[in-house]
Amino acid sequence: VQVSDGALYRTRLYCYSLDQSRVVRPLATEKNYHIFYQMMAGLNPEERKQLGLDGYTVMELRYLNRGDVRSDEAQEIERFNTWKANLVVLGIPFMDVVKVMAAILLLGNVEFVEGNGLEVDMIGKEELKSVSKLIGVTPALLLQGLTSKTHNVRGHLVKSSSDANMSNATRDALAKALYCRTVATI
Repeated sequence: VQVSDGALYRTRLYCYSLDQSRVVRPLATEKNYHIFYQMMAGLNPEERKQLGLDGYTVMELRYLNRGDVRSDEAQEIERFNTWKANLVVLGIPFMDVVKVMAAILLLGNVEFVEGNGLEVDMIGKEELKSVSKLIGVTPALLLQGLTSKTHNVRGHLVKSSSDANMSNATRDALAKALYCRTVATI
């Protein structure tokens, strides 16, 4: 933290100080990060539509419906509006941040299960499309990134398919990295 003339002007947050696993798997007695609940309570219908969150409640988002889901909606809305106003003060574009946060939430609803043979099947095709739009990649590239891995074997790059467990772990790793980098940037 750096302060000049009594005003905060620069901070740096290191990702290792965040409990990144909380983004995808909060403990039974804990909430996920509060900004997610505040965002779900405070987004207006147009913002929800732009972010692909229209029609979703906290209970329908896998990363949020685990652990403690009790909430005071009025308080969540008030805190969200304060957070939104603070982004403006800091000169951080609101939609840029909530696009990433929405992508994280929707990514949790993409699930991979074992398919026929070596293939994995996916549950959540619409969520995958929404996530890809929010983060600016094609659905095909996002799917490929989540379901395959590249190895360096004696100087040659070799691609292989991931099983459902590895694909789900990759999905969770992406969600944690997106959260960490977004918070560190703010």
